[in-house]
Amino acid sequence: EANVTITDPNPVCYPAVIDLTSGNITKGSDTGINITYWKDSLLTKTLSNPSRIDSSGIFYLKIFTNARCQIYKVYKVNVVINKAADGIRYATMETEKYKSLQLSARNFGTVYTWYPSTGLNNSGIREPLFSYDRDVNYTINIQDANGCITTDSLLVKVKD
Repeated sequence: EANVTITDPNPVCYPAVIDLTSGNITKGSDTGINITYWKDSLLTKTLSNPSRIDSSGIFYLKIFTNARCQIYKVYKVNVVINKAADGIRYATMETEKYKSLQLSARNFGTVYTWYPSTGLNNSGIREPLFSYDRDVNYTINIQDANGCITTDSLLVKVKD
């Protein structure tokens, strides 16, 4: 009987897809095994496009370990596809020329990037300080623990 090893794929962020036919899922298995892909453990619903899974769920691989005797086993594969939070526009903030103003992005990320970096003391933190002489419209990319990126925006107006 053939040796079969199944590894769940790493989670991805929508709209990315997962390829169940990828060699990484059966890495370490014997060569020459025959695989079919299913939506259910009873093998009644074929997975029409196993190379482009676009939603989370449990899928099943029917693996023939001995084609001559039609011996097979069913293996479960858990697929996780995360979604980024929807982006929002923050309320416009106002300040005076070169007066420090504390800015703050929503607190759910692991990585923060403010574009442009103009007028900020640090464009790679959640709460940078703004000090500049003109209006700046910021785009804030917030990357969460799953690697999904949410894009927020903030306008800072500078009074004359």
